Amino acid sequence: MRFITCILIAFSMLSSNICYASNLRVGIYEDKPFAFMGDDGRPQGFAIDVLEEVAQQQNFDIEYVHDSFPRNMEKLKNGELDMLVDVSQTSSRDAFMNFTNEFLMENWGIVISRPLGNIGTIFDLEDKKIALVKNDIYGENFRKQLKLFSVSAHIIQVDTYDEILEMLSDGSADAGVLNKLAISHYKLKNIASFRETPVIFSPVQMKFGFSKNIGRDFIENFDSTLYEMKSNPYSAFYKSANTWFMPEKGKQLPYWSKVVIYSLLGVALLAGLFIAILRKKVSRTRTKLESSCNEVMELNIKLQHDCEEIKQKKELLKKLAYYDKLTGLRNKQGLYSDIRMLCKHSGEFSIAFFDIDNLKGINNALGYKSGDALLKSISQRLSLLSHRFDSLYKWGGDEFVFIVEGASCRKKAELLAKETLSIFKNSLSVEGTPVFVSGCMGISCFPKDSGNPDELIKKATLALNHAKEGARNSYAFYEDSLAGQAAESFLMETRLREALLSDEFEVNYQPRVEPATGKIVGLEALIRWRDADGMPVRPDMFIPLAEESGLITSIGEVVLQKACMHAQNLCKIGHALPVSVNLSPKQFEDSNLIKILDDAIARSGLEPSLLELEITENAILDSLEDSIKTMELIRSRGIKLLLDDFGTGYSSLNYLMSLPIDFLKIDKIFMDRLFDDSKHESIVEFIIVLAKSLGLKIIAEGIEMPEQLDYLKSKNCDEYQGFIFSKPVPYESLLELLE
Repeated sequence: MRFITCILIAFSMLSSNICYASNLRVGIYEDKPFAFMGDDGRPQGFAIDVLEEVAQQQNFDIEYVHDSFPRNMEKLKNGELDMLVDVSQTSSRDAFMNFTNEFLMENWGIVISRPLGNIGTIFDLEDKKIALVKNDIYGENFRKQLKLFSVSAHIIQVDTYDEILEMLSDGSADAGVLNKLAISHYKLKNIASFRETPVIFSPVQMKFGFSKNIGRDFIENFDSTLYEMKSNPYSAFYKSANTWFMPEKGKQLPYWSKVVIYSLLGVALLAGLFIAILRKKVSRTRTKLESSCNEVMELNIKLQHDCEEIKQKKELLKKLAYYDKLTGLRNKQGLYSDIRMLCKHSGEFSIAFFDIDNLKGINNALGYKSGDALLKSISQRLSLLSHRFDSLYKWGGDEFVFIVEGASCRKKAELLAKETLSIFKNSLSVEGTPVFVSGCMGISCFPKDSGNPDELIKKATLALNHAKEGARNSYAFYEDSLAGQAAESFLMETRLREALLSDEFEVNYQPRVEPATGKIVGLEALIRWRDADGMPVRPDMFIPLAEESGLITSIGEVVLQKACMHAQNLCKIGHALPVSVNLSPKQFEDSNLIKILDDAIARSGLEPSLLELEITENAILDSLEDSIKTMELIRSRGIKLLLDDFGTGYSSLNYLMSLPIDFLKIDKIFMDRLFDDSKHESIVEFIIVLAKSLGLKIIAEGIEMPEQLDYLKSKNCDEYQGFIFSKPVPYESLLELLE
């Protein structure tokens, strides 16, 4: 009897764990527009609509429990609740919850600020008061981001998003952490005034979460119904989505009101026409009476006006010839005129060229109208300095020129350079958008460097180019060695052109290896050059010059053709390996790029899926929209795309999510510093997790130590390349390596 009782108890426990729930205790919290309590005391929101539709189809009842998110989470852990709506799945929550496979919506976290806030990056949040919801997934992940980037901020924990908006409104918080769909809801309902910042993070999927007490059969049926709703564009799922996330359409006026309105408009139109006819008759009569009296006066005024107009046009022509239309500063012609005068009559003076970095990128990002506004703002700041340092000129699109006179003009020019570069440490506001500007300055001196105006300008330009080769916000004086460097660059460019004609460029290959198996799974094509004497020339000696001169486009085409031919030859002998070829920014911008790719594939016969192109962040961010179109054209041919050197450029999750790419490459600089401190290890781990969440493969480059390889294995990195396996080798040596 005791044995039978034990069996019955065990069976009842088992059956209670797999049975269908007839009455579901559901916890909701204030998370507009997913779930919240309406003014009538009833639960509302997108998740509520979907849940109630599933309940109707599955024939179970719902008992709602309204509380804060942290307390509802505790209730679910303690068995007081059966389900939570609108939750994201994490490893810690998997311990006490089961989740649906189907998700409600994809969402991500965004930092918002007050309407006039000036937050552009996560580093702008230093010492700021930031409000976030306690135990909210976005709040928790945001705190990890602050820790990762060593940003110290004052965290204020609240229970609802509404409280965050109230704190922004009354000034008790500088910023808040919400999710994208909640922000869309508040904007749709025009509930509060705030500004979205560019700081976004943590893409997640919002799901239904169940207590471990709810059986898998019930959850699977729930999942199946949710899947069917999402598959039908006319289902309650999409009707509710349109209600909560799309603007409401205005109501139709009744027919009789339209008739009245149109009738009134018709009467008003006839009355207006009648009044216009009367006014025209009165005007004609009045004109005839006044014309005879005004003829003499008009002739006199016209003569005076013509004389004044001729004078103004002369002044305008002079201004157009010697002044910049946008900024009002003296232009290139004005500068030449003044320098010639100074060379004849002045003792000493310096010419300082100031060049703005990446104005093209700013124009592409914000538009040319904003670019012009930025140039005006820059000229205003520089004009403040010119009152102390003599004259300021507008040279070209993004260059300004100072003239500094006096016996100690070199010292004054150096002081000018330091002050000019320092005033751009703070951002400029362009139509409400904060923009950070950097630049470089090159300086030549009269009569030390030359007594000729053209030579002085040429040497100031050489000094400017030398400054731009270093760090941003730097300056340089002309030195005689710069002329020698210019001559060397000219000779190197000549040698490059001859090398193209003589086919001196070779392609070496570095294997890409799968960490877990040690198997070669791909190749990277790398250019090498042996000159006519057979001497190797280092890539860093000729590639920057090839970029600057534009020869990189022709050289890159040679590398592409050879890499495709070699890859096809490998296929013929049983080694079908993808080969990746680097694209420079100039190649990526080339309007003939797609034709060049098609020709290389057609000539070699290579399967397009075995060709991969590596592009850098800097190559695509100058014009992101056009870059994405080009990338989509490339991928439509079956060619894969790799984002190279990720993390060393602008590295924004915002643009990364929109890029049509297949691989992310972790730059060697991060792998070199992997074990220097926990920060670099966290960055590498973040990049790997990010790539996995976006469905991208990850490649680590520059692997030279066993410890680095062990780390990549532990993080399930897809591929690596580096000297630990093989240096780049010629095609002939590659065959031996593969065998």
